[in-house]
Amino acid sequence: MNKPFKMNPHIWLGLILLLALCARTYHITYPLIDMHSFRQTQTAGLIRDFFRQGINLFYPTMNTLGNPGYVILEFPLYQAISAVLYRIFYPDVITARLFTIFCGLLTIVFVYRLTKKFLDEKSALFAAFFYAFMPLNIFYQRVPMPDPLTILLSLTMLDFMIEGINNKKNVFLATGIITGSLGLLMKSPYVAPLYLPLIYVTYKQERSFKALLNIRFLLSFFLPLGMLVLWQRHANSVNEVYFSTHGYPFSELYSEVMVKLKPLNRWYFGTVEQRFQCENYLTILLRIYKEMLSFIGVFSLALGLFAIVKKKVAAFYLIWIAAILLSFMVIFNLNVIHNYYQLPLAPILAIICGAGAAYCVNAFRHKLISSFMIVLLIIPFFYINTLNSKTLFEQDNNYLEIGKFIDSHIEKNAMIATSLPTDDLWYPVLMYYSDRHGFNVSHKRLHKDMIKYLRDNSVKYLAVVDYAGMNASINQVLCPYEVINENDRVSIYDITKSFKTCEKIPPNEKTFAIFNFESGIKGWHALGKVQITQDKSKQAEGKASLKITGTGQGGQWSFAQSSQINIAPGKRYRLTGSMFIESISDDTSFFKCECWQGYQWLKNFVSNVYNMNKKGRWQQLKTEFIAPEGKDITVSFAVEKRPMEKDVQAIIYIDEIKFEIMEQP
Repeated sequence: MNKPFKMNPHIWLGLILLLALCARTYHITYPLIDMHSFRQTQTAGLIRDFFRQGINLFYPTMNTLGNPGYVILEFPLYQAISAVLYRIFYPDVITARLFTIFCGLLTIVFVYRLTKKFLDEKSALFAAFFYAFMPLNIFYQRVPMPDPLTILLSLTMLDFMIEGINNKKNVFLATGIITGSLGLLMKSPYVAPLYLPLIYVTYKQERSFKALLNIRFLLSFFLPLGMLVLWQRHANSVNEVYFSTHGYPFSELYSEVMVKLKPLNRWYFGTVEQRFQCENYLTILLRIYKEMLSFIGVFSLALGLFAIVKKKVAAFYLIWIAAILLSFMVIFNLNVIHNYYQLPLAPILAIICGAGAAYCVNAFRHKLISSFMIVLLIIPFFYINTLNSKTLFEQDNNYLEIGKFIDSHIEKNAMIATSLPTDDLWYPVLMYYSDRHGFNVSHKRLHKDMIKYLRDNSVKYLAVVDYAGMNASINQVLCPYEVINENDRVSIYDITKSFKTCEKIPPNEKTFAIFNFESGIKGWHALGKVQITQDKSKQAEGKASLKITGTGQGGQWSFAQSSQINIAPGKRYRLTGSMFIESISDDTSFFKCECWQGYQWLKNFVSNVYNMNKKGRWQQLKTEFIAPEGKDITVSFAVEKRPMEKDVQAIIYIDEIKFEIMEQP
């Protein structure tokens, strides 16, 4: 075998680790906060406060909803280790990031080891390189979340148990059992698939199915499973207590996401219909291409499949990748909506890519050509993935200024509740920016019982964001409380005591809503990677309009949406609005009326679409509809994007949004 660069392979591995460390620490403070971090840690205020207080292993992770407010989903090993590090070093989110980076670097070493077990040194080095510089790994191996530690534990289990099985070393086997057990407790979908290639290794060792009945193998399999069952029983017992709490206003939302109490939960597993929608598979494949492989990786992967077959080690690696893909199909919905659920695929893809890259280099006998091929594989992969990784680091600043405003107008230790237009329970970003603990409550969940619950749980202030004041039932709830401060996007209420008595506000069927954006953009919020601002350079009428800029993300229907307003059932309504499209990357846009009854979505009514033949002009769009029958009917307005499954970049202006009741025909 030719050796274009004569250097100890461990030195090459060290250089890869050093570059990987630089790539991850370069972004350690940018962004300071990202949604992925907080969707996983699920803390309501500054994460440093959470870790500073330490952690109870049996009541972990979620204090977003206050007391009772605990939901046990994952064994909190990552949080416990981070808590210890916070006490030893410094209570700041960067400390947690450094621990995650350490886990990521160790994972690179295990990718190297697992490649070298069945292939050669050069393949192992290439595999380590491919794994180290996948954009998905660069991003997630520096955020405070348990996934990188779980991936590390899964590869440690696989490595040590293979060693223990092949060489009958009980120390390695015991280490594999412990790490596998901890990984299963933390995130079983990441670890469970790796037991399939372990079964193959055990069978191959003795070429007999009797090997699977060996006491050492049975312990390796059933001990982790037993620990998982015990943890799950404990989690269920705690969660069921909180679910059954009388008057607990978040029970319905919990049941939507609580997998452990609903074995066939749609949020977790998805639906049969989802599995027949091509756009879902396209979404995952595009992530694998853009966030893992790029065209260099795809080329190396194709060669790698050929190389491992030629070396007669294909069975182990193919069973590994098949097990991960099977896990994708089982935990389908989470793999569609979360890109980090593709993290378990990264190690095996890197290994096969490493085999392909080594095969390509070895095909050329001349030392100079081999060296050129190495450069040709490494430089483009590094450069392209550096560019691709930038999109993952885009910061969500939509609520940054609001958070600073709240922070500067209430006392530091006060518990708060934030009320946002969206119904997303997992959105503590505003509380992070506000440097407070508390609750997140959507607009449509603001009722008297909710206010009482917040007050009973030590919440002093309610920050209502992007609410235009056009929902009679919400106005009735907020009416008794004093607004201590507000700006054009947020009103801060002191809910500790009522300062006035409000008469019930009767619905006025003749009034109509107007958004002319003359006094700001209150009542509207952006979705996805979109920003909305008041603009005074373009307007259909008056002196201002609302400007929408950015990327409407794949999987979301709208660029921006208004708060909800009450409407009378059975009445005919008309929505009119002016739209000006300056640029859009795909299709067109239009207005949508989204009807709800309480928490239940009913139907949508859409306007005519913007005529792209007249792009660059103001166009009036409209729709008429009869409101559904029933109580508590509300409607919100949205600026729609198409196609839904793709990212769509746009610069759009809207103005003079009018909603009025019509005379019945």
